[in-house]
Amino acid sequence: MPINSLIKSEYLIMGMIIMGAVVLAAIISYVLSKRRESTNRRFFDNNPDDEFDFENFPVPCCVIDGKGIIVNANSAWLETLKLKKSRITGIAFTDILVAGYQNQFKLFLAQFDSNPSPEKLVTEVQKGDGVITTCQLCGKATYLKKGAVSRIVLTLEDFSNLGGSDIENFNDDIRFKLLFDKSTDPILLIDNGVYIDCNEAALKLLGFKDKTALLGKRPVQYAPKFQPNGQLSSEMEQQMIKLAIEKGGHHFEWTRYNAAGEQIIVDVSMSVIPYRGGNIIFTILRDITEQKFIEEKLRASEEKYRVLIENANEAILVVQDDIIKFANTRTAELIRRELSMLINKPFIEYIYPDDRGIFLQKYPNNQDYSRFTGNYKLRIICGNQSIKWLDVNTVKISWEGKPAALIFASDITERKNVEEKLRESQRVLRTVLDNIPIRVFWKDTEFKYLGCNRAFVDDTGLGSISEVIGKSDLELSWKNNADRYHADDIQIIKTGVPKFDYEEPLTMPDGSDRIIRINKVPLKDNAGRTIGILGSYQDITAEKRAKEALAESKRRLADVINFLPDATFVIDKNGVVIAWNLAMEKMTGVSSSDILGKGNYEYAIPFYGEKRPILIDMALIPSEKLTLNYSSVVRHDETICAETHIDNLAGHEVYLWCIATPLRDSRGNVVGAIESIRDITQIKSAEIKIRASEEKYRGLIETAPVTMWSYDIENSKLLIISPNVEKLTGYTVDEFMKKPSLYRELLTRESLEQIAQSITKLVRTKTPISLENKIIHRDGSLKTVSLLLSPGFGSADAIKRIEGVIIDITEKKRLEEQITQSEKMAAIGVLAAGVAHEFNNLLCGIIGNLSLIQNNRDDNDLFKKALDDAVRAADQATELVQSLLSYSGRKGNEGMGEVNLTQILKDIVRLISKELKDKNIHLITNYNETPPIYGSSNQLQQVFLNILINAIHAVAENGIISISIWHDIENACVEISDNGIGISKENLDKIFDPFYSTKGVWGPQKAKGTGLGLSISNNIVGNHGGKIQVRSIEGIGTEFTVLLPINSGHSISVTSKNSINQYKRVTIIDFNQKNANHLSDILKKLGSRCETLRWGEELIAQGNMFNSDLVVLDASHPGLIDFARTINYLKKNYPSIAILLSSAGLIRHEFEEYIRQADGIIYKPYTEEEVIKVLAQISSKHTRADTDIKIDV
Repeated sequence: MPINSLIKSEYLIMGMIIMGAVVLAAIISYVLSKRRESTNRRFFDNNPDDEFDFENFPVPCCVIDGKGIIVNANSAWLETLKLKKSRITGIAFTDILVAGYQNQFKLFLAQFDSNPSPEKLVTEVQKGDGVITTCQLCGKATYLKKGAVSRIVLTLEDFSNLGGSDIENFNDDIRFKLLFDKSTDPILLIDNGVYIDCNEAALKLLGFKDKTALLGKRPVQYAPKFQPNGQLSSEMEQQMIKLAIEKGGHHFEWTRYNAAGEQIIVDVSMSVIPYRGGNIIFTILRDITEQKFIEEKLRASEEKYRVLIENANEAILVVQDDIIKFANTRTAELIRRELSMLINKPFIEYIYPDDRGIFLQKYPNNQDYSRFTGNYKLRIICGNQSIKWLDVNTVKISWEGKPAALIFASDITERKNVEEKLRESQRVLRTVLDNIPIRVFWKDTEFKYLGCNRAFVDDTGLGSISEVIGKSDLELSWKNNADRYHADDIQIIKTGVPKFDYEEPLTMPDGSDRIIRINKVPLKDNAGRTIGILGSYQDITAEKRAKEALAESKRRLADVINFLPDATFVIDKNGVVIAWNLAMEKMTGVSSSDILGKGNYEYAIPFYGEKRPILIDMALIPSEKLTLNYSSVVRHDETICAETHIDNLAGHEVYLWCIATPLRDSRGNVVGAIESIRDITQIKSAEIKIRASEEKYRGLIETAPVTMWSYDIENSKLLIISPNVEKLTGYTVDEFMKKPSLYRELLTRESLEQIAQSITKLVRTKTPISLENKIIHRDGSLKTVSLLLSPGFGSADAIKRIEGVIIDITEKKRLEEQITQSEKMAAIGVLAAGVAHEFNNLLCGIIGNLSLIQNNRDDNDLFKKALDDAVRAADQATELVQSLLSYSGRKGNEGMGEVNLTQILKDIVRLISKELKDKNIHLITNYNETPPIYGSSNQLQQVFLNILINAIHAVAENGIISISIWHDIENACVEISDNGIGISKENLDKIFDPFYSTKGVWGPQKAKGTGLGLSISNNIVGNHGGKIQVRSIEGIGTEFTVLLPINSGHSISVTSKNSINQYKRVTIIDFNQKNANHLSDILKKLGSRCETLRWGEELIAQGNMFNSDLVVLDASHPGLIDFARTINYLKKNYPSIAILLSSAGLIRHEFEEYIRQADGIIYKPYTEEEVIKVLAQISSKHTRADTDIKIDV
């Protein structure tokens, strides 16, 4: 912005601020002087200004801005309100009002937007001393050019000070006269085109001593004929007055004369004041003569510098707030854009992105130009997208009244390109120097280092090249050799003759010594004077040591060959012997001195008595014909191994093992061959003895009554199996040797799992393992075997084989089961009377209620109650029978599954209830909830019944028996204690021995025993992975604790109706069709589709049409052959189908072999709950069986 415009704006604002305050004062002054009319206008109807003696004016005055912020206050105001100026300046006027008057004042303030002199406001103000006073405010506003409120002058009338009177007597005329006369702005009043009044400042500006020279004169009378714009002054005078009247005010420049006749230029501001039907023009003058003179000089200067800038060879531009405000022609040429496209565009857009940080660093916040100075280099993007380098110099300037940056920029692109090529060349040279394995350095004539490469720095142990520069050899780790180095340097500097390829010692920073091969040449200047030395060296320590090591290696190799335990000799490619070791001398009786250097197959004579090619020659020249001379020959790449028999070698018959291979140099060329020979005569003799021993033991294995086998686990190969395997399995030895995996077909799913776990344990522990298992004979029969697995070790204690012995114990197990069953029958005999008595009571209840129903058919309530009682008694009778069958009817061959220990104990207590009553025994039970275990319900019932029967026999009349069940993390625990006679210490260790009994087999009545109960119980618990603990004090009582593992690696299923969803098609074979239909109804209700048959032959006859998920087979079927044929048919043709046996009581002994092949047993009569439970168990079993079992060793 031009300076004169800026000054005009500042004067205009100042004039507008004080204009309103002075106008009324001037009018009143004029009226007083001309018409001598006195007015009674009150002072607070006017607006005093900051420029008169505001501070000392006697009326309390305060100036606020248009937002109500206090700008100033005079002494009278401060004294009246007892306030300090520093406290109120800058705060809102409402802050000094009493609460409740703020909104009233805001409404008062809003009136000034449309009315410069609104009605007075009566309010309450809190003085500085805390006193609240009532006062009256009067205000006058001045406005900016745009009509916004600029300032408001408030006068205050403190009612408390006036004592109730008003201020009508105040001399307003004197005050306004003072305002007009003392104003620092030159003010003139014009009425009808002539001056009617002026103040002292106007007289001073125009150079007049008093007003008489001006009053009554027209402005044109003191002006030249023409104004600078060429217009007649008289025309312009009339035009400006007219515009002022039309617009209410006008502003313009006017050239006139002062009293001395000097031409001056004034800035004129006119405001029109309506007064008594006319218009008085309030005029403020500003002398801008000097300002105009300066502006003219500036325009001339600007023109001169514009020419210079436009023709400058540098790009010159002005940047303000990141925007290009000015740019010369050279800038446009440099950036290759139109000048008009540059102006008012962000300068940063033309800076190369990677260099914008430089600009932002120098020009951080678009305002702080103090840092935007100095010299820097950056790249710019030209209009054709080319990149140029600029050398930039900046200075801080003021542009249009605001700070800006003046930028001078020169194109240094070409220079930069040259510098970049030079730098690239230097980088390449430095990269070469720093990456070559040769150390390079250069010194001055005082032996101070001037430079070096990175490899040299590493040898010094210093961190950088700069640390090396300036140092001498005396300051580095090789200072002990410095004199030696300097002697060479002096000779080269004096003679100017280089010194090449010589060795020197070098001490490293870690104290180690190296050997270097060094070269030094003189460095000369342009005049040919030697100014230093350029040197380079290589560390040849490794090379020197390698040569020494090679010589030592050759010597050691010769020693190694000479002292090898195997007879060894070496020939060159021409067949000449070059090495013959001591073992060879001993084997052949030929000394090395007699054979070295000889060729033409001389080395064959000691072995074969003649010259002929031998194995070492085959290593040089392969020949199939030569292999006929050896009993066996094996090749592996170039190496040849062979065995041979020689009748006479140094007087002995020998077997020899030979190995030969060619020798090659570093380039892979064959330079000779080496052969080693070992006497294996003793080994061959041992092999013959071993073969004889093997034949002897093979005879033992083949005639043994047990099956023995050995399996190579590394090669997955069956090494041997005894012929007894055919008797045991029905398969021959040849069948097993051809197909070792045949054993999988002999094992049940459970047995296969058990063997897999056992083999894994054997490999881990490396100790033998014994176990019992079941195998399926080729004819379908099931056999029980005892299996002993042992590890077979190779070298380094590693298992190479698994060896096994299998013994058929089927008959032994059958006898054991008969003994167990007899023990169970004995227990049943003990319980029989009690069960019969309990059953008879229940039968009476059933018959009695049925009789009651029969005689009272019309009494519905009695009928329903009697029927419910009869059903309840029948259910109890069924439970009693089921408990008895559960114990007596199932043998130890029942399938394993989920077992609820609490239910087992409750069933047993029901069976022995009569025995407890007979002896008036008090039974205490504590059944805590325990998770189900995996086991056999039948077997565990036998365990607890045996213990409880013994407890009943041990206690006297009115005795106590306690049963508790609980669990910990690992085990479910059942504790049975009594207060009976106890067990003596000498007998306590014998109670689990077979046939041991303190009661005697032929004891009286119930007290007799077989001596097998606790022995069988102990075996059952052990087979479940548990143990029985016994504590007893003779005369006090006995406590048995049975511990059974909760987590035995078997999954426990949750019984629900959804568990049988997989059995959508069920076939029921039962000779009794009523039972079959009853079971069918239950299964259909559970979502299965059922087919009922009376004979298994009907199922077999269906052939390929048979389609079922589950077969329920009656184990009480009268047709044994039909029953057996059906199971065999299903297992052969449908091995994955589930088979469930049903029975109404004891299962026939003839069916025992087939029971093992079934997946479960269900007892009649059927109930929905029992069906759901059994199907869930076999479903879980089949889910586990679906996963193939692999034995990995």
